[in-house]
Amino acid sequence: MSAADRNTRSCRRTRPHWSRYACWQGFAVPYARLDPWPAALGTVRDAGFTLLALTPADTAVDLASLAPHTLPKTALMLGAEGDGLTPHAIAAAHHPVRIPMAHGIDSLNVGAAAAVAFYAVTTP
Repeated sequence: MSAADRNTRSCRRTRPHWSRYACWQGFAVPYARLDPWPAALGTVRDAGFTLLALTPADTAVDLASLAPHTLPKTALMLGAEGDGLTPHAIAAAHHPVRIPMAHGIDSLNVGAAAAVAFYAVTTP
């Protein structure tokens, strides 16, 4: 594969499914920014969403044990790398949830955590 094959302006059609994802055309995840934060989370709750706040805290519920794929409407809350979600944002969630990790690993970067959480929400 050449560098040109990976360039988003020159995605080739020889492998259409590969090209779609290489060009970011295959990823469409609904998201929202709320203002004021975290007070506006009440609007999400009122719309019937279950708010799940991702945190590496030991007190959080294991994401898989919550069975998020069975919830009718789920909103995942992810914080910035490093600081994570504020205590007020975590308190506004229905459930603080964590992704179980091997001993000695304290957290994932936000992109990896989002991928794992999206999978858990959509896959039985």
